Amino acid sequence: MDTFFGGGRPPERFQVGVEFERFALSPKTGFPLPYDGEVSVRSILKHFSPQWTPILDDHRWIGLKRGQDAITLEPGGQVELSSRAYSTVEEMDQGLRDVHGEMKTISNTLGFQWADVGFLPSISVEEASWMPKSRYKIMRQKYETRDRAFLEMMTMTASIQVNFDYQDEQDAKRKMFVSSMLGPVVAALYSNSSVEKFRASKVLGRRQSIWMHSDPDRTGTPAFFVDGSFSFERYMEYALDVPMYFIVRDGSYHDRTHQTFREYLSSSDDVQLGDWDLHLTTLFPDVRLKNHLEVRTADQNSIDLAVALGVFWFQISRSEDLLSALEEHFSAFAYSDLMRAYDELIHKGLHAELGGVTLASHAKTAAEKAIHTMDSKEQECFLPFFDLAQAGTSPGEMRKKRLSASAEPWTLADILKESDPRGKTL
Repeated sequence: MDTFFGGGRPPERFQVGVEFERFALSPKTGFPLPYDGEVSVRSILKHFSPQWTPILDDHRWIGLKRGQDAITLEPGGQVELSSRAYSTVEEMDQGLRDVHGEMKTISNTLGFQWADVGFLPSISVEEASWMPKSRYKIMRQKYETRDRAFLEMMTMTASIQVNFDYQDEQDAKRKMFVSSMLGPVVAALYSNSSVEKFRASKVLGRRQSIWMHSDPDRTGTPAFFVDGSFSFERYMEYALDVPMYFIVRDGSYHDRTHQTFREYLSSSDDVQLGDWDLHLTTLFPDVRLKNHLEVRTADQNSIDLAVALGVFWFQISRSEDLLSALEEHFSAFAYSDLMRAYDELIHKGLHAELGGVTLASHAKTAAEKAIHTMDSKEQECFLPFFDLAQAGTSPGEMRKKRLSASAEPWTLADILKESDPRGKTL
């Protein structure tokens, strides 16, 4: 449990990191770019500035590093930024927008279209191309004959994830509870996956529907996250019983999908600490514990909403007043309420209920409580989240409503137009 206890830090040293995934699409077909070619995922990596150094897998470019920032490839060619840890909102805002601006320059140069949505709007999973990363080969083999939803999750979804700190085990417990209860609220507010194969999806939250049906051993929200029994030991026990994917030796991946980590510990005389740290990254609960907390329920959205989400979670992590207020707000609700909210939001979005209260109402309450704890710069960056919550709508719902006035199938250009919460097309 050293990983978890070692992650604790004093509040004055709390930081925040943001990860977001983007689809790179052909403007003519709407299909994802291939790995190789003149206009391809690999050419995107090679067009970043020289300050970024390549990450190789079997001599192939599969990512970039620049200090603590990283650009990596998800299985279906989604390009992911994993930012460094920031100490202030102003640093985070500037850092994320700098990389986003570089991405825009690259798309203008190569002539492709970035799509900031939660679900790939153009193809089916059978048409998806896979990136040449060794770890993905093992993961694909595990799921391709038994879990279509997990293959969709890997190749056709994109999200925003935010990482933030805790002080100690008790602080982590409180933040795990609040973050877990906010999981469906943020999922519904940031829902942005209402289009499928150029037509309206049958559900409002397509990405969330995939996660609800993917590998239950490693996804979702375990009851102990919210029932008062969370501890680092409980999380360790949970992680020990999740089936493994692989270990790495001398840069090569070795399949371990036939056993849990607990079984691996009892059967191998070559267990290394890095095996455990790697295993923790292959668990995908709605809130993930490593040496920090990571929240994972938001669909990919605009850069403004990505920054605003980072502000929201950062403020929860460092404002005792906000954390206490949200803790009290959700204290009356049970695990069954949380599960029902996740089930309902797929079809109802913000009209789904958590404990008899709509997710829209929860979002508005959380946004109002949060903004009153912020300074003027933080409020400015948080405003896109706040406006969305005040309007009681999501980007996916606005898109579906806007597109419903025109005949299907829709064009990529029409799909990717954005609207603000007041209905104006941007």
